[in-house]
Amino acid sequence: MARTPNFRVVVGGQDISSYLVDLLERGKLMTVEVTDNSGKEADSIQIDVVRDGTIPIPAKGTLIECEFGWLGTGLRDYGMFYSDQPQTSGSGSGDEGHKLSISGTSADMSGTLKQQRTQSYDKKTVGEIVKEVAGRNKLIAAVSDTIANIKIPHIDQTQESDANFLTRLADDLGVSFKPKMGRLLFTERGVPKSIGGIPFPDIEFPADEILDYTWAGPERGNFQSVKATWHDQAKATRQSYIAGSGEPQRVLPRTYASEAEATRAADAALKDGTASGETASVTLVGNQNVFAESKISLIAPRQAPELGGSWSVQVARQRLSGDGYATPVDLERER
Repeated sequence: MARTPNFRVVVGGQDISSYLVDLLERGKLMTVEVTDNSGKEADSIQIDVVRDGTIPIPAKGTLIECEFGWLGTGLRDYGMFYSDQPQTSGSGSGDEGHKLSISGTSADMSGTLKQQRTQSYDKKTVGEIVKEVAGRNKLIAAVSDTIANIKIPHIDQTQESDANFLTRLADDLGVSFKPKMGRLLFTERGVPKSIGGIPFPDIEFPADEILDYTWAGPERGNFQSVKATWHDQAKATRQSYIAGSGEPQRVLPRTYASEAEATRAADAALKDGTASGETASVTLVGNQNVFAESKISLIAPRQAPELGGSWSVQVARQRLSGDGYATPVDLERER
């Protein structure tokens, strides 16, 4: 039974959903696409339509809201975006030759998060640090319980934006950081959870929901060990910790304040560096429950058994076009 895509798009307070439906039915809707990125990279939206004067050109900074789904299954809210510089193009005469392009970047990655500041944090937990940063940016801290109580003896933020500082802290801990839906998320890598901290189940896709794909096998040459150094204040010397064994070895450039910090950083870097490297880009039948860092399982087509099994979603796109509703994803093989 055929399903009908459902969506809601609001630009500058004006709900243009019915207008986009009309364009879709007349074959004039080119693309509405939301890109959900893993890690610190900002989410984005892109709207391309055949221009007929109905939608005014939005000013830079106009607020855009978007939801996707299917009729009867509800909509998923993808947050708010601030429009970037709008663009128009055309070929002269005729309605079909004119296009309006509206792009936007996640509202959570704008404003004060990018302002540089200098500050030191002494004898605080990760939860306390994230809460302090979130508070001054008028956001809510959402830190996983397994991370919140990790103690940080000392860390400096020197002429560095809050976004870069929290990204660096997350990398040292081997966890994920992302501003999303008015929150600063600190979560375990590879453990997909809702903003409220509820784990999401894996989503399984049968072969007939794989519309197209490209696959690349693992690369050679990943490092086998990671070395991190830390300052032993009692002995006034630098000590080292090595995660893994063998060559090639990666040496982390920082000197950490404690053995615990050095250990966490080396273990996290080793986990990232020894990933299989197996990747795929797959276009799936539209599914609003697929997002960056979620887990999916593919039932491979008979002709492409290499696609089968569990994958981690690195980038998820929700795309509505003349071809219908699809979810293109960039995947990395589950470790």
